[in-house]
Amino acid sequence: MILSLKAVKRWGWALSAMVLTGCASSGDVSDPVVRRLTWFSFLSGDDLRSSCAPGMTSLRLVHNAVWDEDVRVIEARRGADGATQAREQLFLRIDWSNVTIGGDAGPLPWRGETFETRWTVEQTAAIIAALGADGAFTPLPAPLQLEGQGFFWTGTGCLNGKPWFHAWAYPSSAYDGLRFPAVLASLLPSGRAFAVAHSVDEAYPNWSRRGDRTFFLTVTADGVSGRPNLPTPPLSRFLP
Repeated sequence: MILSLKAVKRWGWALSAMVLTGCASSGDVSDPVVRRLTWFSFLSGDDLRSSCAPGMTSLRLVHNAVWDEDVRVIEARRGADGATQAREQLFLRIDWSNVTIGGDAGPLPWRGETFETRWTVEQTAAIIAALGADGAFTPLPAPLQLEGQGFFWTGTGCLNGKPWFHAWAYPSSAYDGLRFPAVLASLLPSGRAFAVAHSVDEAYPNWSRRGDRTFFLTVTADGVSGRPNLPTPPLSRFLP
């Protein structure tokens, strides 16, 4: 695969912008370079929580089903009429044998697939109620460790003007008892079921095929603080 000079320049500008802004999320992770540099900030909802205002309700739910294989992002914002505009992004493992660049190649696969829909007042209320039952709007009582090459959920946003963040690690009783995924699954615009959590036995090789890419994320009530022993936010909001 050969990238055009225009693409290289665009990625270069994206990289420079992220370095200058301290890897803070803008809320758009379609670009893979931006996604890599701002992913922890995106999971933490730094952009949503900082813009949270009275009367506002928004949510961002991320299902990590093994990094680089199946990552699902569901975002929603409630409008003045009570209905909610929802967007779903799927980032799946890319089959490079079928990737074509240029011409009428279609959407670039590393940008993921995007689907949109609207939820009614009742549907939105059902999701929020399920999230509340799962403790989403209660700060984490203790730090968690999430396995990047495994399964976990993160949730963040603004609930009637109050910022919120929570996470659920697999395996755990909290993850197994989650109610909101079932409610959410019936309302997904893509219609694609969530991957069922399971133990990951095979090592996921890195580009040099030396060792594996198993990594863990440290999560506190403040959000995702990156790999263990990294500095406190915002310096820890970087994905090496």
